Amino acid sequence: RSGGALMRVGSMGRRWRGRSAIGLLMLAGMVGCDSPTKSEDPAILSITVSSTVNPLARLVTVTLAEPGRARLTWGATGTPVLTLLGDSLSAQHRFLVTRLRANTSYTLEAQLEGSTAALVRIPLEVGALPPNLAAATFTTTGTPTLPVAVIEIISATGLAGLLMVEDGQIVGHLPISSGSLFGAARRANGQFVLLDPLHGLVVQTAGGEEVTRLPLPSATLPTPYGRIHHDVIATPRNTLLFNANETQRVGSDSVVGEALWEWTPETNLVVKRWSSFTELDWNTLKGSRSTTGNWLHGNGINIGPRGNVVMSLRNADHVISIAPDWSRIEWRLGGPTGT
Repeated sequence: RSGGALMRVGSMGRRWRGRSAIGLLMLAGMVGCDSPTKSEDPAILSITVSSTVNPLARLVTVTLAEPGRARLTWGATGTPVLTLLGDSLSAQHRFLVTRLRANTSYTLEAQLEGSTAALVRIPLEVGALPPNLAAATFTTTGTPTLPVAVIEIISATGLAGLLMVEDGQIVGHLPISSGSLFGAARRANGQFVLLDPLHGLVVQTAGGEEVTRLPLPSATLPTPYGRIHHDVIATPRNTLLFNANETQRVGSDSVVGEALWEWTPETNLVVKRWSSFTELDWNTLKGSRSTTGNWLHGNGINIGPRGNVVMSLRNADHVISIAPDWSRIEWRLGGPTGT
């Protein structure tokens, strides 16, 4: 199994227009299910295409006659040509084909890296979007800095979660269980993390398959951290930094503040990195909306240019910068104690 892959982007569709229909028809009608397509290249035994949770992604399995490095390319007229290269010498490679568009006929090409044999080409038909996705439309203006926009969305039609949009078209969707998507992030290994209001932090592939999750606290499942809310980001170490409520007694008051926690999904290690009660004072830092049950209302968090952590605290009208080693607050913007 190929655990990951390298992606290359080719020309925008021109490459596919002049190709003979013979290669497409040769294996037509045999793709789109779990039954493998047999190959005329002796180095490639079969190609299997399976659906995923994401309606605009496919899992393609390329089986080789002997261990090697497989290459898979896909594209259609008017779309980017994308390539994945297996990251190991294996007899079987699993490629997650993404950025597919509805109602589009694609061509998949498989080849053994370094082989002089002809490419193995098979068609891939992508059908219509589910009704809730089809109801969403986008207008693109200007020139994007990146080809795919990742958008958090919720609508009255029941469309909620994370959308991937390219050239004004939906090319991916990762849903949540219900309610609003509080936050989302993408890790360096390509996995997405959704802050689901019912399930906590859910790590998924771009195809929608769940990898792992960090649950929300409950009466039957106590956790060292409080309610996870409003943001999760990936760090340069590929860990996840998230915001959670923390409750402490200050004098006669039981105050709900904020804490930042770091989670390593591979080991399930969760470490508290910062607490609002360490350097912020309930008695002096209050905004018009501050209450004992919601003192600061942490919102967005981000990694600054020096590794510092920048965090917004809505109820205190405050933005703070926490030092990279978590030892102190470097500066405070706004609010009654701004520096």
